[in-house]
Amino acid sequence: MSYCINPECYHQSTANFCPICGTTLQIKGRYRLIRPLRELNKSPYIEVFEVDDKGEKKVIKILKSKDKTVLRLFKREAEVLETLAHQGIPKIDPQGYFIFNEIPKSERQLHCLVIEKIEGQDLEQFLQKHKPISQRLAINWLKQLTNILDRVHEKQLFHRDIKPANIMLKPDGKLVLIDFGAARWVTETVVDPKRDVTGVLTPGYAAPEQENFRASPQSDFFALGRTFVHLVTGKHPYDIIRNASTSQFVWREYAPKISEPLANFIDQLMAPEVENRPQNTQEILQRLDEIDGLQPESPPPTLPRVYRWVFRLGLPIAIFLILFGIEIGKIIVDNPPPSTEELTACNSDALDTSQIAFSPNGKYLVQVSLDKTLRIFDAANKKLVQINCQLHEDGVVAVQFSPNSEAIATASLDATARLWKINSNGTVEDKFKKPHQYPVIGLDFSGDGNYLASASADGIARVWNTENGNRLALLNNGAYIKAISFSQNKNYLAIASLNNLVRVWNWQTQIEAQNTISLSANNLIATAFNPTNNQYLASVSEKGIAQIWDTTNFIAIAQVNLQTYPMAIAFSPNGKHLVAIGLEDNVAVVWNWENHETDNIKISLRHNDRDNLVAVAFPKNRNYVATASSNGTINLWDINNGNRLKTCNSNKGLVEIAFNPQNSNQIAVANANGKLKLIECKP
Repeated sequence: MSYCINPECYHQSTANFCPICGTTLQIKGRYRLIRPLRELNKSPYIEVFEVDDKGEKKVIKILKSKDKTVLRLFKREAEVLETLAHQGIPKIDPQGYFIFNEIPKSERQLHCLVIEKIEGQDLEQFLQKHKPISQRLAINWLKQLTNILDRVHEKQLFHRDIKPANIMLKPDGKLVLIDFGAARWVTETVVDPKRDVTGVLTPGYAAPEQENFRASPQSDFFALGRTFVHLVTGKHPYDIIRNASTSQFVWREYAPKISEPLANFIDQLMAPEVENRPQNTQEILQRLDEIDGLQPESPPPTLPRVYRWVFRLGLPIAIFLILFGIEIGKIIVDNPPPSTEELTACNSDALDTSQIAFSPNGKYLVQVSLDKTLRIFDAANKKLVQINCQLHEDGVVAVQFSPNSEAIATASLDATARLWKINSNGTVEDKFKKPHQYPVIGLDFSGDGNYLASASADGIARVWNTENGNRLALLNNGAYIKAISFSQNKNYLAIASLNNLVRVWNWQTQIEAQNTISLSANNLIATAFNPTNNQYLASVSEKGIAQIWDTTNFIAIAQVNLQTYPMAIAFSPNGKHLVAIGLEDNVAVVWNWENHETDNIKISLRHNDRDNLVAVAFPKNRNYVATASSNGTINLWDINNGNRLKTCNSNKGLVEIAFNPQNSNQIAVANANGKLKLIECKP
C-alpha cells in the first residue's frame, strides 16, 4: 500500500496511480510513500513520510505550504545537508531535493526532500520510557553532540534548534542531530530588536540572544546545556525555576548523581551572556575530558613562525633568537603578513563579515565584521594595512567611505556610529564616536562629505557634522529604517522604513519637506535610492513587485513584476537599470525602468547552479553587472541584452562582492569564513 502525495487526497492504494485524483504513487519513478511519520494534517506546512526506494527505507519531507519563510527554511535544510558530511548528520539523497508538480488538474507544486532514514528513537521519546541519564552517559552523549557541532560550526553554520526531539539515538548507541531547517549561515544576522519577525527557536531551549534575533554559534551551546538539564533531571526546562539574581537554572537537586564539576560546566554552557560560555567546540571537548578524568595528550606546542625557523638556522643563531625572540615572535604573530592570494582576517575563530567596501579612489579595501573588527587593505599591493580588533563593543554591521576617501564611518550593534580619519599610510585614527539608543543599522555621507547620517533600529536618524562631530538634527521616522540617503544638493534626507513609508526631511529645519509617501507594496523587502538622482526611490515587495517612486510628487512612475522572490536590489551606476536577485529560482532580473512606457522591459539572468544567489554588484562606468552565488560562482552579464560575458570562480561560502571603482577588472570577494580575496574577472 502506498499513500498519495497529493495533500488534498492522501489516499492509500496498491496501484501505480491514485484511483481518487490520478496522481502517480511512484514519485520520480522510484519513491513510494509507505507510512506517515507524523500525524497527517497536524502541521499546516510539512508532512513527513517513510518511503520505499526500491527496497531501501528513506524519509521524505514534503512542503505543502506556500509560505515564503517556511520555503526558505526548507531550502536551507537541503543546502545544509548537501554541505555537511558526518556520521552524526542525516545524508541527503543524490538529487534528493526536487519539486513535484504532477498532480492532475492542479498547478500545485510540492517541494520535496529525501534524506537518510535514521533508525531508533529521539531523546524526547527516550526520556518518556527511561529514567534520567547517568553522568557517564551524559558525558558520552555530550562528546558525541559536540563532535557533530564541530563539523557544523566548521562549515560556518549553527543549528539554532537543539533539543531532545531533534536528537536521534540509534540502536548502536550513536547519536544523530536532525532537523536542519532552522540552521543558519553565520553571516546572516537580524539586527532589529523591535521588529515583529517570526524567529526559529524552541522556548525553553533557545538562548536569550536568539529570542532577540541575534543568534550565534554559542547559542547552540546554550541549547546543548538546556538539553542536558532535561536529560539528567527528566524535567522540561519550563518546569525548573531560575535564580532571580543570577538568571541561572536551579536544577541540581533533581540530578543528585551528577558531579559538581559536570554540573558547573552545564551551567557554563547555559550562561546568560554569550562571552561566559565556551567559545568553541574544542574548548568543550577539552573540559569534558578533564571532567571524565581522561587527561588528553598535550598537543604539540604551536610555535610562532619565527621559532620554527630556529630549527633550520643552526645552534648559534637559534640561541640568539631564543634570547631575543619573544618580542620578535610577538610582532610576527600579532600582525601576520597576508599572502598575495588571500587576505587573512584578524580572528579566524569569530568571523562574520557584514560588509566590504572600496574607497572611491580604489586605493583601499575595508572589511567590517560581527567580531567587532575593522580591517583595511591596500588593494593595489594586496597588503594588510591595519586591523582594529573590537573597535566597537558589539558587532559592526555597516561601513562607508567618505566621498573624498579621507574618512570611514562604521555602524554597530553597540548603538554607536563612529567616524575614522584615514592617514596617508592607510591606517585610521578615531575622529568621533556618537551614541544612539538602539543598534545603528545604516549610514550615508552627503555628497561633499561634510555631513554623516546614521540610522538606528528604533527609527531615529541623526545628522552629524563630520568636522567637529556636532549633532545637527534628530529625525524620528517612527519605524525600523531600511534605507537612508542624502539628496544631491545635501539639503534633504530621504528615509524609507519598515512600515512601507518614506519621509523626505529638510533636515536642517528638522521638518518633513513634503507629504509622506506611503508605499503601496506590502511586505517591503528592500529599498534603494537612485545614485544619480535621489528624487527616485526603488522598492521591491515580497511578491516581487518593483516600483520606482518620484519623491518630489510622491507617485509611482514605473512598476514591474519581477516574478521572483527578491532578496536584494541595486541600481546601476548611471541609475538607468535596477537589478534584483531572487531566492526561489536562482535568478537575477534586470529592469530598464526608464523605458517604463514600453511596459515592463526586463531581462532574466539565470545561474546554472543550485546555490543561492547572494550578491550583486556593478563596476563603475561599464554596461555589465556581476551576480554571485554561495558556491563561489561569479557571472558577468551584459545588462542591455542579458548575455553572459564571463564566469569567474572563487571559494565556496561567498557572501559579498565589490568592484574596485578604479579597476573594473578587480573584484573583492568575501567568504563566510571571513577571508577576503581579490580576483581578476574581465569580460
